[in-house]
Amino acid sequence: MNWDAIGALSDAIGAVAVVITLLYLAIQIKEQTKETRLTATRDLSRDYRDVVESITADKEVFGLYLRALTEYENLPHEEKIRISLYFFRLFRVSELSYLHHINQKIESETIHFDTGQFRLTDVAKYPGARAWWERNRHSFSKDYRNYADRHILIVES
Repeated sequence: MNWDAIGALSDAIGAVAVVITLLYLAIQIKEQTKETRLTATRDLSRDYRDVVESITADKEVFGLYLRALTEYENLPHEEKIRISLYFFRLFRVSELSYLHHINQKIESETIHFDTGQFRLTDVAKYPGARAWWERNRHSFSKDYRNYADRHILIVES
């Protein structure tokens, strides 16, 4: 075997090694992307659970929540601020899930983003939630506001 043949064989082995390395990296990136999506999905699910628990864990707070759904505008100032913080958290989790969804950063099939939107559509049927949204919608991204108006609150344009 001469040096030219040895050089060609070395080049071929090097090319195969590069292809194997690229395949390995592609598999690793795919697995990392899947793990990242699952983590984001888990985090959003936990965030929503925490928001729901914050309202249902305390009977007094839950009573305020129920009143706010129907008579938000008539609540005393302190109660309005208190429930506003809850609504803000709820809509913020919804906004984050929306942003993750449109950027394909979550497992939408697991969260059921399109069909449930964390049941926010049920909350948005009440006049108090709608009144809160009208006062505070500016606190959310333009894309989410448009989405929420069309798909959650179903505001007529």
